[in-house]
Amino acid sequence: MKNTNAEVFLEKYVRRLRTQWQIIVFISTAAYVLSLLHHFYAPSFPTALAFSRTFDTISFLVAILLAVAILRLKRKYFSLRYFEAELKKIVQKFPGVDETDLLRKFGERLRPKILRVWWLGGGLILVGVLYYWVTFASRNMHIYFIVGLYSLMMNYPRKDLFFDIPYLMKEVRKEQDAKNSER
Repeated sequence: MKNTNAEVFLEKYVRRLRTQWQIIVFISTAAYVLSLLHHFYAPSFPTALAFSRTFDTISFLVAILLAVAILRLKRKYFSLRYFEAELKKIVQKFPGVDETDLLRKFGERLRPKILRVWWLGGGLILVGVLYYWVTFASRNMHIYFIVGLYSLMMNYPRKDLFFDIPYLMKEVRKEQDAKNSER
């Protein structure tokens, strides 16, 4: 079975997204691993600093805010309803757009939102790393790493997330053509 232009474009798009995802995972994981190595090989430091409890609470609140932001963004932007609405906006703004340009414009609009979710997941790991470097207590660093890595893994750019886009494009273009013919 021959792939359509939309399928080929989406495969390339997902490949580019995966590269960006891998960079974000690498940066955040490398920061964690370096901190972990420091924890294992450096002489122990006192962890009972006067502000560590306050910093613990602040880092926990930041981590919760990041996790809630990830959930809200994912729920909003990774749905077929959002994809359809964005495609409709593009078709209304550019009525004679062809399939490839429509996909390109859609990808340009979606990519920053996807990257934001990934950077928030990486940021969750970096909150734990920052907590470690301020307090030299590693417990929270491990917890934030697990939660942040879980978020990044759950938001891995899979092809199946974009399977319905060619169908949605055809439907949106049919609706637009029907509206244009009524006028």
